[in-house]
Amino acid sequence: MSLLNHTVGIIAKPKVEWEAIKNEPMTIAQVFTGYVAILALIPAIASFIGLSLVGVSIPGFYNYTIKYSIVGGLINAAVSYIMAFVGVYVAAFIINALASNFESTPNMENAVKLVAFSYTPVWLVGIFSIYPVLGVLGILGLYSIYLLYLGLEPMMNTPATKKTIYLIVSIVVLIVVFIVVGAVVNLVTPKPSFSSYYEAPYNF
Repeated sequence: MSLLNHTVGIIAKPKVEWEAIKNEPMTIAQVFTGYVAILALIPAIASFIGLSLVGVSIPGFYNYTIKYSIVGGLINAAVSYIMAFVGVYVAAFIINALASNFESTPNMENAVKLVAFSYTPVWLVGIFSIYPVLGVLGILGLYSIYLLYLGLEPMMNTPATKKTIYLIVSIVVLIVVFIVVGAVVNLVTPKPSFSSYYEAPYNF
């Protein structure tokens, strides 16, 4: 598996890349170790830098900065990284289990491929977490929805008449999994600290 080729391909030429992914024999373990394990590092490392070293500033007369301790940031990054694997597997498991309801072909390996490669934009835009103010650019990760839509037919043999409803259900599954994963990460991560400093008014 070529990480660079698949990453560029799924972003630039998704229709062609989905066919390549479909025809390339990959076990679930290979998808996790050769793709998820590498790309999921991007938001994990970026978040650690952004939350523990840069901090999140809240502008105002008194300026507040929210920061995790180094230990807290490392815990957050580590748990987020581990939960990325859990999230992909659980979402793929549910999507695969629902396949027959949408006249699709259940195939766990293909379901894992579908979720993992569709999630590529989300992991890539995770780089913006290195500077929390840029977090709004995470909206670019919504490209994942389009990739998921395109991948349903080649990966799950979903007929055109069922793609839209299967996509909607899959999105709901991913949202629920995302919420649960986020809750777990927040539960085990130490609370951040708050600091403030006085901003003197301008003198004219």
